[in-house]
Amino acid sequence: MPCRPRFALGPVIAGAVALSHAGSGFIPSLLRSGLPAAQIGPAIGIGKAAGPIAINSLPPGTPGSAAHLVAEHALGSGFGVAFAVCGVAGLVAAALTVLGMIGTRSGAPAAESLVDPAHP
Repeated sequence: MPCRPRFALGPVIAGAVALSHAGSGFIPSLLRSGLPAAQIGPAIGIGKAAGPIAINSLPPGTPGSAAHLVAEHALGSGFGVAFAVCGVAGLVAAALTVLGMIGTRSGAPAAESLVDPAHP
């Protein structure tokens, strides 16, 4: 049987939360940054088209590259929110597991279940 790739939804959701949060806060932070207009204009255009991750990828010296620290801060904030969401999801999963295990086993295991007839 061929090996089929598995789909992991967790990283997709975490990435979407992080980039969405980073994108929503990037332009307002950029406008408050005090960068020169020659850098803010291209950074706003690139940021609106591709988000802060594109600004973070610009080589030094290109128009808009001075907003690198603003983009880095926005991405850090976005991934901080994503990690918090992952932590809360983990706690909810643990709580649901504990609640699901309540009443599944009562008392000690029976002596018969501890003996393997194939290996006396």
